[in-house]
Amino acid sequence: KNKDENWWRSKEAALLAVGSVSDSLVEHDKEARSKNASPAFDCNAFLNEIIRTEFSATPTSNPFLKGRALWAASRLAAAASAEGANTILDASVNALNDQTAQFPVKIGACRSLIAFVPMVIKSTQKSNKKGEQQQQTSAEDQVKVQKLLSRLGDVYQGLGQLLTDATEEALVLILEALLIVVNCDGDAALQWLSLLAPAIMRIWAENVRDPFLGATARDVIQALANQPKCNAELTQLLVPELARVFQTPDEQPEMLVEASLDILACLLKACVDENVARSAFAATFENVSTFAKTSDDVGIVQNALDAMKAFLRAAKGEAILSWGGSDPSAVSRAYLDACATSLQPQCEEGAALFVAPLLGQMIRRLPSIIGPMIPEMCDAVCARLQTATRPMLIASLLCIFARLAHVDANALVSLLASREIQPSPENEQSKTQLEFVLKKWCEGQPDVHGRFDVKLTTTALGLILATQHSTLTNGSIVLKGNPIEVELPPGTIRTRSRAKKTGPEQFTQVSAPSKIISLLADSLAEAKELEADEWEEDDGGGEEVEGDENSADDDDDGGECTGWSGDIFEKIMLKGLLDGDFFDDEEHDDKDDPIDDIELVAFLEEGFRRLHSAGALDVVANDLTDAQKSTLTKIFSSS
Repeated sequence: KNKDENWWRSKEAALLAVGSVSDSLVEHDKEARSKNASPAFDCNAFLNEIIRTEFSATPTSNPFLKGRALWAASRLAAAASAEGANTILDASVNALNDQTAQFPVKIGACRSLIAFVPMVIKSTQKSNKKGEQQQQTSAEDQVKVQKLLSRLGDVYQGLGQLLTDATEEALVLILEALLIVVNCDGDAALQWLSLLAPAIMRIWAENVRDPFLGATARDVIQALANQPKCNAELTQLLVPELARVFQTPDEQPEMLVEASLDILACLLKACVDENVARSAFAATFENVSTFAKTSDDVGIVQNALDAMKAFLRAAKGEAILSWGGSDPSAVSRAYLDACATSLQPQCEEGAALFVAPLLGQMIRRLPSIIGPMIPEMCDAVCARLQTATRPMLIASLLCIFARLAHVDANALVSLLASREIQPSPENEQSKTQLEFVLKKWCEGQPDVHGRFDVKLTTTALGLILATQHSTLTNGSIVLKGNPIEVELPPGTIRTRSRAKKTGPEQFTQVSAPSKIISLLADSLAEAKELEADEWEEDDGGGEEVEGDENSADDDDDGGECTGWSGDIFEKIMLKGLLDGDFFDDEEHDDKDDPIDDIELVAFLEEGFRRLHSAGALDVVANDLTDAQKSTLTKIFSSS
């Protein structure tokens, strides 16, 4: 050791090898001990040796070796006793705050925390789910968690100090460690926020185009914003900096304005203090709404629309109209102008993608403003649909009509049936907006993605069908049905060349109710399959899927909406606009939306039973596939 300056390299390589396969080693260790057998590789003994030789080593111990030892030990901590795990944590945290520790040791401490924190939380969650058989293990894991929580303040202090003088490569590790700690328990970050926030903001702004460093810094800001105790102070710290960026957009580096709008939206989506949101509104809204109306940068328009939606949420609906000072109508004009600009046919499709979610929330949260504008809004959305080519944009625009269907399906159908569609090559020879919208909707429904949007559009189709409006049932609207299979001589293989000779693919022509029923039957089959898969996951004892999102809150109002009738708008008015607690601190608007509480399978089955009782299914039976008929038959046989 004294003669060879590279004496530490072989030990470091061994630690790297063990740490790289730690998951398998820990699994085999626990499996052997559960059978009262000696493991082939004793993780606890190896850990004790690391603790003895490295964590209590003299100051002359090689810093690279000690840093690697911290990381390797943390990877094996799942198999350690509570005492051993706490020793590893203490060594890591002490290294962060040791002014004499060399930088490789501090980086090793960051790597250790990145491995240690998720492992402790995950092992505790698993132990708690396994019940009485694992009470002793769960108790030890709980000790590890309590130790971790008790030292979070020291972790934040150490990581905060490292942010000021680390290299670019090291900053990514430091920010990753900070992100994991914040997601573990962000409340402890509050007392260190004045130290952390400016440093993280500076790193983010200087590296906004960096896909790793800038993105990780942004994730840390979002994680801090999502902590209720941190959000208000963080917003007050960052909004003045964001406002300065918005006031001089032409002087900013590339992407900084776009990214600053994204940060503003992150802060507002998690904001629970209306006064804080109002202050942010006063400092930034005028510039944000201007970006949405005048910018020719797609990213800026998208994020400006998203920030305007976040303001609407933070204001709890129509309260935002009072934030406009002496002219309350200025706020409503800003929202309507931003939507009108993005709905113009010449607007770039990427920029228009975010207008539909904003309009959906305006329908829900600004009914007094949107109500009188619905006819004009339908005209604008239809005009945009006529020129839209991206399936994603078409699907998002359809969600606007779905929102209106949930407000009043009868009124929507009557309105669209009474308005002519502007002639153009793209309107598919439709005579009314209803015919055009249904054609686009039935063709674009398979392109609707996302659990909430699928539920929104599927249930809206059911509500439209339930109106049994004369324009729907009189056969005047004909839609594209199933593909017509071209019969080939026996033994003939269908090839591309033969398919070309037969011409374009042909489809049957069906009535609007037939097409909607076939789509709803397919949706029911998919929903049941997904439901069955979820039950299998719950019963199969599979590993938990990690994530920070909470399940949607239970809501009695949603349970009332069964079948294809009812007015959800009334529920929104009664509950949402009169109950200040309705807009809870959720990450997504969908989670506090009454539509999200609809049980899709029950909704569809009840709707089909009503149609069956009314004899409305008999006339469309020949237009359904065998699979769709089977889906419907199962409903009636179980009734």
